[in-house]
This record gives sequence, structure tokens and C-alpha cells, in this order.
Amino acid sequence: MAERALKLVGDAAPRPCPAIDRDLLDVLRRAALVGQARPRSDLFRACALLSTTPCRTRASFVEALLGTLAQGLDRRPVFYRPGSDETSFDERWILALVAAIRGGDGHSTDFLIRSRIAHPARRLVTFLVSGIACASDSPIPQNERQSHG
Repeated sequence: MAERALKLVGDAAPRPCPAIDRDLLDVLRRAALVGQARPRSDLFRACALLSTTPCRTRASFVEALLGTLAQGLDRRPVFYRPGSDETSFDERWILALVAAIRGGDGHSTDFLIRSRIAHPARRLVTFLVSGIACASDSPIPQNERQSHG
């Protein structure tokens, strides 16, 4: 019985992820697996550090989010092992939030943040997820973020 209860943490119903989300999901899962051994970071400090870093990558935002998300959720998020066909509620929530930000859907972004994140952490978590949604895998200096042309 305890084994079944553990399996149901988050949401055990298998839900396929669109191909475009599968890559990000794997990045999140690998980072969560590696980050389990790391001490948790302070949300404010992580955001302050990223805001002053000249070159930021998606990986730096992922690492910061996964190291601090428990502060906004008031519990540790659930991530399945890389390659798992199932997705947890937390994984689907992050993917939906990234999709809303990428699509410029402010109403969905606000709803997703307000429905799960404690008020004091909302702006900071939004900053981190926006970084994941908008940053690339290669470092982009802050002064080159404006479009050329």
C-alpha cells in the first residue's frame, strides 16, 4: 500500500508531452537529478546573482529554479527520472508555464503562477521561468540581447 501511495505522488496518470516539450522536460529532469545532492539556494539570492551575471544560459536558469522552487511551492517539486514516459503534475505545470511565457499569454502565466506559488515568491519564480523560456543553451551577453538588424 505504501508503494502505491509513493507512486501516486504528483500525478501518476501517464500523459504524453509534445515533442517540443520533451527536450525541455529531459533538461529539467537531468538537472533535478543532479541537483538532489546540492544544498537548496535562497530564491532572492539566486535571482540577484542571475540578474548581475553578464552571460546567462538556459541551464543557469534551470539550476536556479530547481534549487529554489520548493520555497515558492512550500514543498519539494516532483520530477520523474529522465526518459520516463509519465509526467508529474509539477513537470506539466512548469512546461505549461514556459509555453504560456513563450506564447506571450500573460493571463495564463498569471493564472499558473498565482495558482501554485506563494505571493512573496511569484515575481522571482516568474523571472526564473521566463529565463528558461527565453534563454538559449549558449551564453548570450546581456549587451547583445537586443535584436540586430
